[in-house]
Amino acid sequence: MVDALFSLFQALPIYAQLVVALGVILGAIASVLKWGGKVLQRMWPGREIWGADGNVIDPPGEPNSAVNAYTGGIATRWTTWTPQYEGMYFRLDLGRVATIERVAFEHARSFEDYPEGYSMDLSSDGSQWETKQGGGPIDQSFAPMPIRYIRVTITKPHRERAKVQPYWWSIHNIKVYERRLWGLWVKPI
Repeated sequence: MVDALFSLFQALPIYAQLVVALGVILGAIASVLKWGGKVLQRMWPGREIWGADGNVIDPPGEPNSAVNAYTGGIATRWTTWTPQYEGMYFRLDLGRVATIERVAFEHARSFEDYPEGYSMDLSSDGSQWETKQGGGPIDQSFAPMPIRYIRVTITKPHRERAKVQPYWWSIHNIKVYERRLWGLWVKPI
């Protein structure tokens, strides 16, 4: 069957071959964009090279619980186990430099467990940082830049109006969007 199709293709005039080839290429590009780049996910190292920590002590029996912030599991999360305070931070190491243009922390079932105000520090080398300010659930977009390290620090704890004590800070998943494939977003890494 394949040989018959190839023979038919070769019998076409050159301009017709170019039109068919262009159609195949455009179809492939449309498929990649439609599927959100899932075809390309096998080409890059994944979250197994990530690392994370913060200035909150892990609870007994849960060493390195910060990795729960990016496992992607519905039942896992990183949490502070204590009310938020100004200066509390979470730090992520992507394990490699990538051209990033968006970072989003998902709070899933922990509806109110996010800072009301935060600063997001971004760096490719861990010594020079660029700071972005934000408030509410963490979802920060910016001009594409080389990033390896992401540090989010609480500048204003989130508290319910009637409560004196702030909420905990919980992260169920982290999405880091890398700009690739002719400048198009193809997937979160």
